Amino acid sequence: MDTPDVGDVNEASARADEGESLRGQHRYADAETAYRAAIRLDPALAAAHGNLNSLFVVRRWFSWRWLVPRKRGPAPEEDE
Repeated sequence: MDTPDVGDVNEASARADEGESLRGQHRYADAETAYRAAIRLDPALAAAHGNLNSLFVVRRWFSWRWLVPRKRGPAPEEDE
């Protein structure tokens, strides 16, 4: 595997930081694009890999959260 240029490493780090910013704004698709760009520029950038993975976990949690109905018990009885 080739070692990335210093410019690529700096750009990769900037793209990973951009991904973090976008994730904080709940713009998950844009954050994923930024993380993938960072990984393309510097495949050894562990932070971009980790952040992309955690983004997948967050997105999956949100998708399941809205798909799975919550079980609700009977309404509590009021004292008379």
